[in-house]
Amino acid sequence: MRDLLRSLALAFSFLAVSGGEAFAVDASHLCVVPVLDGEPTEADINQGWRMLSRVTEIPTSRYPAIQPLNRGGMWTLSQDRRFIPKPDGFPRGFDANSLTLETNSGRVLGFRGARSLYKLDPESGLFQPFLESEIGELGQLHHLIHIPRWRATVIGSTHGAFLLTGDELKPLPITNGQPIGSVYKFFDLPALKAIAIGTKDGRLLLRRDDGHLLPVLSLRRMDEDSKSWAKSIWNLMHNESWAYRKRDYLMAVHYLKDSNALIVITKTRLILIPLSSSGNGLMIGEPIVLDEKERGDEFATRWYIRAIRDFLAYRKN
Repeated sequence: MRDLLRSLALAFSFLAVSGGEAFAVDASHLCVVPVLDGEPTEADINQGWRMLSRVTEIPTSRYPAIQPLNRGGMWTLSQDRRFIPKPDGFPRGFDANSLTLETNSGRVLGFRGARSLYKLDPESGLFQPFLESEIGELGQLHHLIHIPRWRATVIGSTHGAFLLTGDELKPLPITNGQPIGSVYKFFDLPALKAIAIGTKDGRLLLRRDDGHLLPVLSLRRMDEDSKSWAKSIWNLMHNESWAYRKRDYLMAVHYLKDSNALIVITKTRLILIPLSSSGNGLMIGEPIVLDEKERGDEFATRWYIRAIRDFLAYRKN
C-alpha cells in the first residue's frame, strides 16, 4: 500500500510540473504526499498500475483526467488530494491529442472519436457539448488543432477539413479547388506559413495560409512502389492480422527553415522533402527516404532531425 500511495503521489507531483517545462521548474518546494482513497480495489484486480491507464493534463485546469484500465468512468484528484470520480463532461476516450487550447480566447476544446465536440466551462471545470447540430454533420472527428496566427481552430473529420472561428464553423477555404477527403491529422508549420494535412488514405497535403493546396506525397503510392502494400493486403487476405500494422501512416511533419525542406516522420520511414520557390510559388521536390524501419514514435527520431538539419545547413553553406 505504501508503494502504491507513493507512486500515485509521484505521478500527480509530476503532473503538477509537467507540460514540456518539467525539468526547468524549481521543484524544491514540492513534497511527496499520499493520495487518499488511492488503494486499488477488486475493480482494479488489486493492482495499482491499473488505476492510471491514461492520465491527461487539461489546459487551464488543475485537475487531470485519469482513465483506469478496468474500473469504469473517468477519475481525478480533488482539492484535498482524494482519488475521486470525475464529474460529467469528460467522456471516456479523451486524451491529450483530443484537446486544444485556443490561445487568443483561452477556450479549451476537446472531442472523442465520434460526432461530439466539447468546450471546457472555466467556472465549473466541466466539459460540455458544443455546437452539437453543426458538429453532427461533420462525420467522425479525427483531429483538431488551434492555429494562433489564424485565431481559429481547424477540425479534421471523415468529411474533410473545417475551420472554427469563435462559434462559426465552415469548410476550410481552398482557393485552387483541390479535394482533401477524409482528414487524419494536422501539423502546423508557422515558419512556412502553412499547415500540413494528413489524410486517411495516406496523402500529405500542404495548405498555405493564402488557401492554396499542394500535394506533397502519397504513402500508399510509396508502399505500392516498394511492393510492401500489396504484400500487406496479401497477408490480410490470409488472416495474418499483424500485417495490418505494417501499413505506414504519418506521425509528424517538421519544417527546416534554414534548409527549406520538410522532414516527414512516419511509422516506418524518415523522409526528406526539398522545397523551392519560383515565380509560380512554392515547389515541392521528390521525396527522399533517409531511413526505413519500424519505429515506436516520433521521439525515436528527434536526433535524426537535429543531425539532418545541421547537415543540410552545412551543405547549404
